[in-house]
Amino acid sequence: MSSNAPKALKLYASYLIEVLNDKETGNEQMIKAKEAANMRSNFEFSGAGASQDSDVNSYAQDGTPCIYISGEQERLGIITQCNMSLCKIFGITKKDDLVGKNIKVVQPKQIADNHDELLTVSIQKAADTISSRERQIFGKHVSGYIFPIWLQIKNLPSLLQGRQFVATFKVEKTGVNKTAAYMLFNTNKELTEISPSCL
Repeated sequence: MSSNAPKALKLYASYLIEVLNDKETGNEQMIKAKEAANMRSNFEFSGAGASQDSDVNSYAQDGTPCIYISGEQERLGIITQCNMSLCKIFGITKKDDLVGKNIKVVQPKQIADNHDELLTVSIQKAADTISSRERQIFGKHVSGYIFPIWLQIKNLPSLLQGRQFVATFKVEKTGVNKTAAYMLFNTNKELTEISPSCL
């Protein structure tokens, strides 16, 4: 049974406990149902129009950190939606602290300085020509430190909200990228950003 359906899991758990008298398996299923319900509530989207577009919630049902930004010229780079999983990796406590702000708030300065130009070039391309391959970039935690993160971007044309980009993220929990020290330098070879492992 799919863990994406907490109500069905709960019903099945009740059936196991009350009808089949299998309390052990029933309690295991009840725990899974509660975890699935918590995950779903933690990772629902916020922002204008979130409940109007059925495609919006399909990208982060599993709790994947996810963010939507506007591709419309007058709101270019503005965050329209995000989930709590995304907020957590950037150290942000509320979705409202991101929604309505420019994506630059979670980017190192060197990336942020050129991001509007990158978006302008991207919106001039056809939606299907933008690469959706996963790539590693740096994010900027609310503490001011940078960290490596895997990013995948998709272009989503929407009748309700115009052109927008959805990005999903992955952070390595173990491995060399988790323990490595990162430093970013500007073109003048001045240190501009560091990861917490540099200290």
